[in-house]
Amino acid sequence: MSWFEVWKKHVIWAEQRRNDVYPDSKGIPTVGIGHNLISCPKEDIPAVIGFVISDERVDQLFEEDSKSAIHDIRKLFGDIFDSWTDNRKAAIVDLMFNMGFTTFITFTPTIAHIRAGEWEDVAQHLEGSKWYRDVKRRGPKVVKMIREG
Repeated sequence: MSWFEVWKKHVIWAEQRRNDVYPDSKGIPTVGIGHNLISCPKEDIPAVIGFVISDERVDQLFEEDSKSAIHDIRKLFGDIFDSWTDNRKAAIVDLMFNMGFTTFITFTPTIAHIRAGEWEDVAQHLEGSKWYRDVKRRGPKVVKMIREG
């Protein structure tokens, strides 16, 4: 299984796959596989709870969101991304997907530890973060992927 398949399985577990617009844990209108309609509105999808989109549109949104997260990770880390284990690639892409670029780049010490390959320090920084407390069951799974490689 490729790192992308590992991540896709994980993100569907964490976010679920939904055709209807629903409020996420913070009340933000969300659809598909974790697509935030406030930070990334779509002209064809009103941020109205209960609005339904097709399976094809869910897949399109996920493809766009995945490409964006991977692009941002590669922009931030360059070629060192290719040296990481599949689980670490999946975990770090998941962090970007979940947080978005603007929030992710505020994790300065974590980013420095990722660049240095200091994976236990990455895990510890994440465990001490508001992100970890907010994401409930997702946090321990991402941290385990980082720790264990």
